[in-house]
Amino acid sequence: MITQGRRHEARRRPGLGVVASAAAIVAATLFAAPVAPAVGAPVLSVSVQGNTLVDGSGSHIRLLGVNRSGAEYACAQGWGIFDGPTDAASIAAMKSWHINTVRVPLNEDCWLGINGVNAPYGGANYRSAIGSYVTALHNAGLLVILDLHWNAPGATLATGQQVMTDADHSPAFWTSVATYFKTDPAVIFDLYNEPHDIPWPCWRDGCTTSGGWQAAGMQSLVDAVRSTGATQPVLLGGLGWSSDLSQWLTYKPTDPANQTAASFHVYNFSGCSTSACWASAVGPVAASVPVVTGEIGENDCVTAFIAAYMAWADTNGVSYLGWTWNTWDCSSGPALISAYDGTPTSFGIGFRDHLAALARRAPADFDGDGASDVAVFRPSTNTWFVRRGATVVFGTSGDIPVPGDYDGNRSADMAVFRPSTGTWFVRGGATVVFGTSGDIPAPGDYDGNGTTDFAVFRPSTGTWYVQGGATVAFGTSGDIPVPGDYDGNGTTDLAVFRPSTGTWFIRGGATTAWGSSGDIPVPGDYDGNGTTDLAVFRPTTAWFVRGGSTVGWGTNGDVPAPGHYDSNGSTDIAVFRPSTGTWFVRGGATVGWGTTGDIALALPAAIRLVAFP
Repeated sequence: MITQGRRHEARRRPGLGVVASAAAIVAATLFAAPVAPAVGAPVLSVSVQGNTLVDGSGSHIRLLGVNRSGAEYACAQGWGIFDGPTDAASIAAMKSWHINTVRVPLNEDCWLGINGVNAPYGGANYRSAIGSYVTALHNAGLLVILDLHWNAPGATLATGQQVMTDADHSPAFWTSVATYFKTDPAVIFDLYNEPHDIPWPCWRDGCTTSGGWQAAGMQSLVDAVRSTGATQPVLLGGLGWSSDLSQWLTYKPTDPANQTAASFHVYNFSGCSTSACWASAVGPVAASVPVVTGEIGENDCVTAFIAAYMAWADTNGVSYLGWTWNTWDCSSGPALISAYDGTPTSFGIGFRDHLAALARRAPADFDGDGASDVAVFRPSTNTWFVRRGATVVFGTSGDIPVPGDYDGNRSADMAVFRPSTGTWFVRGGATVVFGTSGDIPAPGDYDGNGTTDFAVFRPSTGTWYVQGGATVAFGTSGDIPVPGDYDGNGTTDLAVFRPSTGTWFIRGGATTAWGSSGDIPVPGDYDGNGTTDLAVFRPTTAWFVRGGSTVGWGTNGDVPAPGHYDSNGSTDIAVFRPSTGTWFVRGGATVGWGTTGDIALALPAAIRLVAFP
């Protein structure tokens, strides 16, 4: 973070003594074999592909998470390694905010065990603690950004950040860190927190600073990481406390692994804090490489500023992490939480709720930007066509497209259900036999763990089968399965719509008459409150949303395609007109995408199969 209005540098405990270590100790630490982390065989993975980040299956992902400050200062101040709990319960509390990434700031002196850091909190003990925490985060399904946050040249103890990394220790730090984690594909290296008050040539190539010590440029840090054989992505923060990316592309270092991304920090009191600047300075960089906003925040204890930035970032595919998951103050932190159980501050509540809205998953969101994509599946050629995305042949004749977030990376995966064998095929993922001929696929997040579960509804017996979950008789022949989160608890509920009576039956919830014979159920979160609303599309008349509006939109022959097309967290009314291959989004665009016979992927397969046999 930059210095105004906060700050974790201010979290220093009294009585700090600074003892400089000899150069010989530095050298001994530099060439000591790092302790191998207990990361086992990570199942998580992240890498750079063009201007996006992808997971191990090649699906696009964005990093959405929090900073966990403490390991940059507690060790140097001589009272610990972390500030606050790092146990499974504290990690679960972070995960409950629907994050996928945690950024962990580090101290180079503590990692290397130099310059008088107390032995219990430095060197091998520090490295082991960081390695164990990374493992615990991975075990919870979280990616980790390791950030060099505090440093100092020569024999000076690192008790804050500098204008840039120092040539005395920072390359050695990254050589050691990269060696330690080089077999872990779920970490990212953030090479320096917030460079400032140096020119761009110094940022890349190093220079003698105004303080008289030698700065290490970003090129030397990239070289230090790659010299170990580590190929993970590296983040490079720009100037102006990482708020200035104006010449980032011009001075971008050479990376033999081609795994370089830009780091951007933005606060209501920082540079580049307007939408005009984001468009003019950040946008062009994001068009070339991934941009990760390593810190976002505001010091006014409200959320208007970050809300505006997150909306811009969602639209432009930019990642972001909130500062900070510490129980400080919402103005001087700014802290997201007031307790480590995840209780939000008045600033943090907006961040939490925004991620929760994104986690509700826009249908057919193949690029993970929080908005539904205009997309079709063409049965005649088994081809998927995603507007502004990929064209992919996946499936065979008779397959039913069932897109969903099967790997929990916040983007929809291409998948098909093969009725003839009851087999699910997920592109880049699993092939699973679950179901039989005649079953209706009804995927959903039935256990609330953030991933789509395989599930089928068997009309012949009115039975639901959820892989790894319950087998439940609920419904009867002729019912249309309409699973959704009707109580807003983050899990998919079993539900059916009975066309003969226009009645909705929600397991554990209400039985409600809403609709009429011939209506097509189109459940969705039309008011953006986090719960699924009852709604029907009457092809000859209008859309009817219970508790909401009645809207004339579409005509006979149109296929309803409700989705979150503007990424605002609420379901938009939309139709696909097969006769012309045109999409009509209420309040949005009219787009030609598809042709007669194509299947609009925004409408769930369970509804489509029964309503449009």
